[in-house]
Parts: sequence; structure tokens; C-alpha cells
Amino acid sequence: MQALGIKEARDIDIVVMPELFEKCKQSGWEQVHWTYPEKLGQIYLRKGSVELYLDVNCGSCNPTTEELIQNAHISDGVPFISLDQLISFKRAYGKEKDFADTKLVEEYQKTD
Repeated sequence: MQALGIKEARDIDIVVMPELFEKCKQSGWEQVHWTYPEKLGQIYLRKGSVELYLDVNCGSCNPTTEELIQNAHISDGVPFISLDQLISFKRAYGKEKDFADTKLVEEYQKTD
């Protein structure tokens, strides 16, 4: 959302392949335990304002990392999640902030 000027970001969320996740874990990235019920017992990694995930799945929204990469929007050589996929995730997460983000993305799509 930050890259498209939709909303200012407080952190950077990156979905990575298991090999990179493990390498970062071994190099001292902070291990954070998930609080979502379906992810209890799992972790994501954080260093400063960057968070690394093995997936961003929630509820009925469960694409593989490969599918996310395949459907990514490329900007300046950097893959970003497609806006349609982002909306699907935000709806699945179901928090108030996610609904607000969904509205912002949908408004952006109308003007794009």
C-alpha cells in the first residue's frame, strides 16, 4: 500500500521461502509467536520494522508463496502482492483496521 501511495506503512511485511526464513532465524532475527488461533504454535520473524512470514494465510485465503509470487505486481523489479489478493487477505483477517485498508485499496482501484 505504501509503494502505491495508498497508505503510509509502519512496517514492511515480506513473505519468504522457507530457506531464507530459516537463514534469518539462525542469524538472530526476533522470533514472534502468532496470536491468530489458526497459527498458534507458529512464529514469524522481526528485525526493526521488517517482518518475515512463511505465508500470510488466514481463514479461507490460503495461497502458496509460489502462487503469491506468480500473481505479484512488479514495480521497479520488486514483487508486491496483487491488490485483489491483498483485499482477499484483509477480508479474511477481519480486523477493523483491515476493513479500513480494504476500503482504501478499493478506492485506489477505482482511480487507477
